[in-house]
Amino acid sequence: MIATLQRAKRWLLMLLLRKRTFEQPFHNLQQILAAYDTGTEDIPVLCFGDSVMERVSRMDTDTRTLGQMLSAALEPNLGSLCISHSAYNPKVYYHFATVLETTRRRPRIIVLPVNIRCFSPQWDLYPGWQFDDQIRAIQTYLAHPERGVPSISGSTSVPIKSKQRFLDTSVKYVGSDYTRIKEFVDQIAAQADNDTAQTARQKVIFTYHYMHPLDSEHPKLHLLLDTIRQYERLGVRTLLYFTPVNVQAGETLLGQMFSHTVQTNVDTVKQALRSATEIQRVVVRDWAAQFSADEFFHALEPTEHLNQNGRLRLTALIANEIPGCLNDPFANEKASL
Repeated sequence: MIATLQRAKRWLLMLLLRKRTFEQPFHNLQQILAAYDTGTEDIPVLCFGDSVMERVSRMDTDTRTLGQMLSAALEPNLGSLCISHSAYNPKVYYHFATVLETTRRRPRIIVLPVNIRCFSPQWDLYPGWQFDDQIRAIQTYLAHPERGVPSISGSTSVPIKSKQRFLDTSVKYVGSDYTRIKEFVDQIAAQADNDTAQTARQKVIFTYHYMHPLDSEHPKLHLLLDTIRQYERLGVRTLLYFTPVNVQAGETLLGQMFSHTVQTNVDTVKQALRSATEIQRVVVRDWAAQFSADEFFHALEPTEHLNQNGRLRLTALIANEIPGCLNDPFANEKASL
């Protein structure tokens, strides 16, 4: 009996230590509050991003992230804050917008990326990328700001049952006979023993990432529109850009069908913006197909991760747009869609 109690105590202590190890205050929420609620510095530019904002290639000599490059390009005339995390998406951006409704100050412009892959089941439905803990932390803070910023778990583990439901999900992809996510995952995980097998695997990856047709009723598309509406109500301008996709690699593997599907999905987002008549002050820039394969980590890079040349060019594109947005804050840019 005593031995059993001792084992139970050790088990409980292990759980408490593990919980303490993984949990920490929600840093991105802390940064936003420090910039726009408790701080005094003028920070007119707030940029959001996913892993594209953070990743650098091991071949780069300039190892600054996109966020660091952009901040350097805007200084000293404009202060900026970059908030990013791998797999961030409109669901998270929407909840950050609710925080800015409560802060003492607000940015003058939001730089908001639209990574077209975030609508694909590969990203959209993956259990580890739902950010429920971060969203709960935001909601808890807004309900009880006097208690300070809540802690979140740093664990990225996915429960087995959640992973299985994800793998069993029925899907439809252009140019593919696969009907369940598990078929894609199994094929990608399989060993590629020769060039032919490796090419087949790369085709599956690019299909899984980008060839899912975007429906105009997609929940995250509605959240994107709601996010922009929030900023318009707050008098904050939104610079929305489509994240560059390695279209050249996709066409090499899948032909023109790849670029057509990517552009069709981009056009679905643009049409949703056009149809949202209450959204008037968003500036939209389509850079989804504007970057060459040699600006990504490697020629067949299946994500949107840019090497130093790609990051420098994207930095320049974003930085060149911001002064015009700030100088003419009431211009209607939707006519360019």
